[in-house]
Amino acid sequence: MTRLGSDICTGPAHGPRARGQAGRAWAIARVNMARLRGDRRAAFAGLVLPILIMILVGVVFGGGANRLGVGVVDLDHSALSARAVTLFERSTDLRVRHYPTDAKAASALRRGLVLGGVSLPSGYGAAIEGGQRPSVFLLYNAGQVQSEEARADLVTVLAQVDAEVSAARFAQTHTGLAFSTGLARAEAIDDAAYRFSVRRPQPAKISPFAYTAPSNLVLFTFIMAMAVSAGFVQSRRLGVVRRMLSTPTSPLAVIGGESTGILGVALGQGVFLFLVGALVLRVHWGDPLGVALVIIVQSLAAAGAGLLVGTLARTQEQALAIAIPTGIAAGMLGGCMWSLDIVGPTMRAVGHLVPQAWSMDAFVALSYHHAGIGRIGVDLAALAGFAVVLGGAGALMLRRSVAADH
Repeated sequence: MTRLGSDICTGPAHGPRARGQAGRAWAIARVNMARLRGDRRAAFAGLVLPILIMILVGVVFGGGANRLGVGVVDLDHSALSARAVTLFERSTDLRVRHYPTDAKAASALRRGLVLGGVSLPSGYGAAIEGGQRPSVFLLYNAGQVQSEEARADLVTVLAQVDAEVSAARFAQTHTGLAFSTGLARAEAIDDAAYRFSVRRPQPAKISPFAYTAPSNLVLFTFIMAMAVSAGFVQSRRLGVVRRMLSTPTSPLAVIGGESTGILGVALGQGVFLFLVGALVLRVHWGDPLGVALVIIVQSLAAAGAGLLVGTLARTQEQALAIAIPTGIAAGMLGGCMWSLDIVGPTMRAVGHLVPQAWSMDAFVALSYHHAGIGRIGVDLAALAGFAVVLGGAGALMLRRSVAADH
């Protein structure tokens, strides 16, 4: 470490003093990044571990590329309940398993054999024909994303049955057409529309890694940016910073070098994980320019957080003790562990007190909703605000720390 500090200040590999303070700052940043590249533990934590988690979570929980397994219980065995079952079975989003009783369907849900279920009670068809709205029992795990998706898909199919019945009743009221005839015609129209839709080219399925790839990119970018600040803490403790300041290297150059080093780590990690997601895991990230802007602005915010941790910590161990739990907690609040769509408005508002939430909002909009730059403008502005606040606070405290060494 002492050797590195000496090289930064006076070594020929970094040029003469006439290079100016900008050159010295860049030299500090290069040495810090080179030191990190030689650390196998950092390479594993910043590059290998995120990929392993992406793959594990995507394989176990990613449902974007597969149909959602649901249990269906038909206790009515009427023409209308059979119609509902037929619509469940032909849904492109559902994979139906039949159960004879509600208890068996509920048991399958508890054991993880299905993600949700629906029970059509006895009298379901007669109630609909009589103009009533029968009670339909939905089975799902509240708070589990895929289970909620299964419930929504089941409700969509039931709504289609209601729409066909409403059309038949409208025809009966206004034209005198028999209810059964109107219902058959409404079903025939829906069936024709379905046959036409399946002949059309289908959109590509969402990758099962579509959420876990950006979420781990965001999570580990912030954790690593804060963790690498431990190197600066060690440099201060070993007197490397003091030795640099004994040369014509200014405090501002030291601050710029440390900031640039952390930013380089955050950008490099973000680009690497993006490429792994796109080329290996086949994740469609969305508008390339939008993704690039999110990674850049997010990296600036992460670098600001890293600067702040580097000035608050007194030892390397303390820096890591701050970085890792803080990064994980902020990731949980910001939607890196689960979607903020499944939490209440209060928790969603609290989650947006950390930059991770704005990054995830932008990535979800780009990937899932094919948004353009205009739609993620608020997210980019919020991330830029975090970058200014965190970076400014970190630089101010770092300047005071460097001035004290000087």
